[in-house]
Amino acid sequence: MKKKLISLSLIVISLTAFSQDLKKDLETTKSEKFSQRSGTLLQKDFTDIGNIGGTEIKILKIKDLNNNDSNSSVRFEKQGYGTYSDTYINAIDKDEVDGLIISIKNLVDNVLKTTPTTYTEVTYSSRGGFSLGSYFEVKKSKWTNFLKVEKHTSKSMGTLSESDLQSLLSLLEQAKSKL
Repeated sequence: MKKKLISLSLIVISLTAFSQDLKKDLETTKSEKFSQRSGTLLQKDFTDIGNIGGTEIKILKIKDLNNNDSNSSVRFEKQGYGTYSDTYINAIDKDEVDGLIISIKNLVDNVLKTTPTTYTEVTYSSRGGFSLGSYFEVKKSKWTNFLKVEKHTSKSMGTLSESDLQSLLSLLEQAKSKL
């Protein structure tokens, strides 16, 4: 009986550890995985695209100089606030850019023109934890747009005006053409 209990405990601990690794892997961008390659020589090029609401937008191109593989993404950097100001960084993979562009267009053209009768949130989320969206507060009768660079901290979040959303859309279109 004691052996069975110990075996069962080991299985539960192993499954818990495995599920945490799996969850971490699901929140990792392709660009991040590519940049973590070991045993090779990687070159990273950063191209400034612009700044929206205190968030810098760049193109990140990574090239494996040993076999000429490459990867590119749109990178977001935001200075945190508070006693310890950190820099929050996230990237949207090349294959996610179209989804973000479509989501911003839908947000501007459709969602922001509605007046919900309850508190409402509309959010785009990338596989790496970047998010952008809007929430409607009934008491204020208005939409508030936001951009959040990192999933697990509110310090990486900033608000955006509707014109900021339009500017972001333009910068993303520009970035897409350079990826």
